[in-house]
Amino acid sequence: MEPLTDMTHPGITAYVTRMWCTILDLDAVGPDDSFFDLGGTSFQLLMVKDRLDTELGITTELTSFFRHPTVAELADYLYGKTR
Repeated sequence: MEPLTDMTHPGITAYVTRMWCTILDLDAVGPDDSFFDLGGTSFQLLMVKDRLDTELGITTELTSFFRHPTVAELADYLYGKTR
């Protein structure tokens, strides 16, 4: 997967979408799809968290992913943390 280079809100949203497709082995993920409803496991969630923390240069709390379970909600949260 290509590194995150676009730190705008649309760039973060697109990155989260691509990451979920890769980690969950899906062809497409919509902005309102929930990670857990798509079949995401706790191990896959840890992979997402680790990759996002590394790419964005931030530290997220694991509970953030339960509070923001969709692509759109998570992207909003992450964009706010990078500003």
